[in-house]
Amino acid sequence: MNEIEFSHIVAKFLNERLATAQYRGISLVEGVDAKAKHNYIVRHFTFQKGNDGWKVLAGADDLDIILYKDVVPKVQFPANLFRFTGTGVRGDGVIIPLVTIELKVKFPSTHDLIASNKIASDIKTLFPHCRCYFLSYQKSRSENSLRDPNVLRLAQCFDRSFIDWENIKEDLWQKILSHLKDLKQSEII
Repeated sequence: MNEIEFSHIVAKFLNERLATAQYRGISLVEGVDAKAKHNYIVRHFTFQKGNDGWKVLAGADDLDIILYKDVVPKVQFPANLFRFTGTGVRGDGVIIPLVTIELKVKFPSTHDLIASNKIASDIKTLFPHCRCYFLSYQKSRSENSLRDPNVLRLAQCFDRSFIDWENIKEDLWQKILSHLKDLKQSEII
């Protein structure tokens, strides 16, 4: 299995759950879906001086799985003030994420965890209401994967790491559902 196949499996599972829940207005997009109307979130900002003055330089990213409800139209980012870098922004707006899920088929390497952890940190800085989860299809080398030293040490910006998809998918759904209930009570969704 590769990450695209794993992404499709996870998306199908979550879409089935979202369809039966009271959260039908929540959308899911896979980062691998090149045809998606929206599949980018703003990950970080910095300032850059160009010939026409200072601009906000916004870095955008596509992530493996994003659950969202709202999209900010591109027209709300004035071209004379904002410039997008990185993956750019496809479609007509930028997703306001509610949940992101970073996927790995094999148990993650140290590099995977460091890079993914940085992305989760960036996302949570801009979107403090967003939950970031790390999900691995494969079991940990450790007897208790939630205590795997690499996961504990290198994935601390994730709200939770889920290792061994087949045994944890319902736990993942319950965490997502609980978070969506909290967002509803807070009137974010």
